[in-house]
Amino acid sequence: TEENTASDTRTTTAPASSRPKNALPNASPSIIGNVDDAQLYLKDIRAFVETHPDQLDAMQLAGLYLPAEREVNAGRFAQATSRFSELEKLTHANSAFTEFRAQQTAQRAQALRAEKQTLVSKIQTIVAALKQQIQKDPFAADAFGKSQVAKRFESVSADKELALIKQDVAALDQALQSFGTTAIPAQSKGE
Repeated sequence: TEENTASDTRTTTAPASSRPKNALPNASPSIIGNVDDAQLYLKDIRAFVETHPDQLDAMQLAGLYLPAEREVNAGRFAQATSRFSELEKLTHANSAFTEFRAQQTAQRAQALRAEKQTLVSKIQTIVAALKQQIQKDPFAADAFGKSQVAKRFESVSADKELALIKQDVAALDQALQSFGTTAIPAQSKGE
């Protein structure tokens, strides 16, 4: 998920008594909790191997990656006996991968913040333009509607999840259409 952009790189090993009989030795339950994050993890492994082909054992990867990918697609990756858990253990033991993964995670988090801020800035610009129009003519036929839209969206912040911000942008665009426009022109100087 977007809120889980800084993955925890710790693993825990289940005590032998709590592992199923068919569990692989030292297999750990996945620390990655959802399919989206697991898919990002797999993507990071591929990217790492492309740029650092000698850092991970190719034979081990060949035996783990495709089965792990299937487990992720089937939603069965978080089990202690999963190949995904073995793959996590293999990659977490490699400091170069751990560093690479941290960089990838930081870059994704930065890109997410930038995208959210861009959308929030769009909303803030439109709200400011609506307020300016209301200021010019508070008695206009659409002034009440514009004031309601401005109030609704003036507190949107980048602290919300991206999907919710996108919903706000879509709702604001729809509200603008009700005023007969799809975009409020930028404020001109001297107005």
